[in-house]
Amino acid sequence: MSILETLSHLTLLFTLYSFIGWACESIFCSVIAKQWINRGFLNGPFCPVYGFGALLSIFCLSPFVGKLPFPWDYVLLYLAGVVILSILEYFTGWLLETLFRTKWWDYSNHKFQIHGRVCLTNALLFGLMAVILLQWIHPAAEWLLSLLPQLVKFLLAGVLAAYFISDCVVTVRSILQLNGRLAQLQHTIDEIRARTQTFSDAHRAELIGAMDTLRKRADFLRDEAQSQLQQVLEKVREEPVRTHLRQLLETELSIEKSRAIHRRLLKAFPEMKTRWPESLERLRESSKIWKETHKKHRKK
Repeated sequence: MSILETLSHLTLLFTLYSFIGWACESIFCSVIAKQWINRGFLNGPFCPVYGFGALLSIFCLSPFVGKLPFPWDYVLLYLAGVVILSILEYFTGWLLETLFRTKWWDYSNHKFQIHGRVCLTNALLFGLMAVILLQWIHPAAEWLLSLLPQLVKFLLAGVLAAYFISDCVVTVRSILQLNGRLAQLQHTIDEIRARTQTFSDAHRAELIGAMDTLRKRADFLRDEAQSQLQQVLEKVREEPVRTHLRQLLETELSIEKSRAIHRRLLKAFPEMKTRWPESLERLRESSKIWKETHKKHRKK
């Protein structure tokens, strides 16, 4: 095949395997969560890591298919799939963390894991996926693509390549905007906390002063000192209420301005971790409130 034919063929295979991976993972996560989850890094119904993983497995392991007697050929494919796909997942996790300062998945709570990026459970599943891919799925995909005229392959591959590029640009911009929003929200939270602490310290000093005044003037101006103490206590009592309302207002304004893709990413990656864990948690809580409110409005 020519270079153009090879590129179009690889693009179609990449798209097919990205879609299959997205469908399997989205269905699996949706069943566990009991609600639909678009489990993808991109907006569309594709998980590129599965596309890359499938092509990498095909290039590395296809020469070994059928070279050994059964069941050793399956054992070879399985073990090689465990190693190759685990390395890909680890590298993908590291790359995303480096580029976006965000940990998209975390296996730290698993017994056998490496830096939270890969775990034994997933590695064993990767081996099984490699065997199924090379023994059954890839031969079927090759047969299916052979039925398409070459011109159709060129056009379809071109459209899909343009789609992936545009989706990647939109997604990357949205993630950078989300990081900026989290940083801004964290700055607001820190500022509120600092001002609240200053406010508390000032009233604490007033309270101590009022109590000293009350003791010193036990026999003189007792009513005046008690009135002063009561005013300070009222301010202290109202302080956490005002602080809570202001924090809630800031959070709600933040989530209202956020885009739908931000809410989708928060939902798709519940174990996401960033440099701003407190603001991320507040954004998650507000996202839930937004979702519940949106449901109520739709019912009305």
